[in-house]
Order: sequence, then C-alpha cells, then structure tokens
Amino acid sequence: AGLSDATPCATLNKVCGSGMKALMLGHDMIAAGSAETVVAGGMESMSNAPYLLDKARAGQRLGHGRMLDHMFLDGLEDAYDRGRLMGTFAEDTAQHYRFTREAQDAYALESLARAKRATADGAFADEIVAVGEAKSDEGPRKARPEKIPTLKPAFRPDGTVTAANASSISDGAAALVLMRRSQAERG
Repeated sequence: AGLSDATPCATLNKVCGSGMKALMLGHDMIAAGSAETVVAGGMESMSNAPYLLDKARAGQRLGHGRMLDHMFLDGLEDAYDRGRLMGTFAEDTAQHYRFTREAQDAYALESLARAKRATADGAFADEIVAVGEAKSDEGPRKARPEKIPTLKPAFRPDGTVTAANASSISDGAAALVLMRRSQAERG
C-alpha cells in the first residue's frame, strides 16, 4: 500500500465486532483532529485458528495433556465464564427481546437472498478483490435455503439460534479509507 514503517497503527480484538470498532476509532481520530486519513478494517481467519497444547512449552508431565481450541479460547466463549459460548448469549438476547426462531430464519433467508442478488447483479464487483483463489463469498453459494427451517438449534435443545441464522465459521476481510469530505474533494 506504500505506507512507511513509521505509519502509526493499532490492532484490536473484538471478535466479530473488530472491523466495526476499527471504523468507530478511525472516525473518532478524524473528529478529534489526531488523524486526517485512516485505513480501518477487520479480518478474521477462523479456518486458521490453531489448537493449543496447554502447558506444552514447559514440557508435559505424567498424565493426559490438554488441547485447547483457540477459536473458542479467543472469542467464541466467555472469557469470564469459561465454557459459556457466544451463542448462548444470542439465545438469551432472543428470549429477552422475543425474537422467534421463525423471525430469525426469515432474516437469514432474506440476507441470503440479498447476498445472492448483489452477487448476480455485480453490486460489489468493483469493491471485492480476489485473495489467492477466493474471488467471491462462499457462504451464499453453498447455502441451501430449503434446509434453514429444518436445522436443529445449536446452543440449547429448545433454542432458536441455528448454524443458518447465526454467523458462520468463516474467513474474510474488509477495509475502508476514511477522511473528511473536504479532504477527499481536494484529491
């Protein structure tokens, strides 16, 4: 991108909300006058999340060692209530606000239809850049809409959140260049 090694940068981890948080911080930096131009983005590569060998660095002793899933350890489970998955908070939210399974499935189906329409219409053709062999979002292409209402709840036996109406385990990235309109118009 032509940025020097002296270009200020920061990394944050808010799991699924990292990109949005980066955008908010970029906005705030411009509003406060501490930056004129900000590149804000987010990325996640869940398929590359490693398994961790607990206490292996010091050497395993007698007995069974533990293997930890980094995807859970660093985001999908509560840091303060180990073992409590993010999806259980989605279930709590659905119950509190009375989001039904049917409403969540309808939202998932509409979101899928919009994604497929946008792809077919080329709505994002100028904004999506191929990375390696990946040229488009695999999720909508692989989805089977007719299966969505038949999936079992993922987090509670009587729950409403399923693999189809929740965020998928996937990889992706996005970035935006932020600046004041007046600066953009100057070129």
